[in-house]
Amino acid sequence: MTTPDLGTTNSTSYTTTLSGTPGTNPSVTVNIPGTTALVIITANVATTSPNGSAYMSFGVSSGQAPSDATALIRSNGGTGSMQSSAVFFIQGLTTGNHTFTLYYRAGLGDSCVFSNRTIVVMPF
Repeated sequence: MTTPDLGTTNSTSYTTTLSGTPGTNPSVTVNIPGTTALVIITANVATTSPNGSAYMSFGVSSGQAPSDATALIRSNGGTGSMQSSAVFFIQGLTTGNHTFTLYYRAGLGDSCVFSNRTIVVMPF
């Protein structure tokens, strides 16, 4: 699922809520036949300070919380925007339907802007 609309956050904890007019937060429900999945997250990310940082991760309905270990991270990149992707191989899932949802957070004292957000999940 792709959401092109722009949304911002200054929360230093992971959240699914973005301010502005961010549209629907991307999520996808996938039937996992085994115990693994490949997750690809993509976004155009910008920060408001030259040394700022922005994080976009994902959570899984089966209990995996978003974390920096599974995040697309933009750090110390100036104030311009950057379109990028991050790919993760997730293990330990149970067989059945799982919903994967994007989450966002900002570095301390920063405000971040996210657009063109996408999550793709390929089960194995």
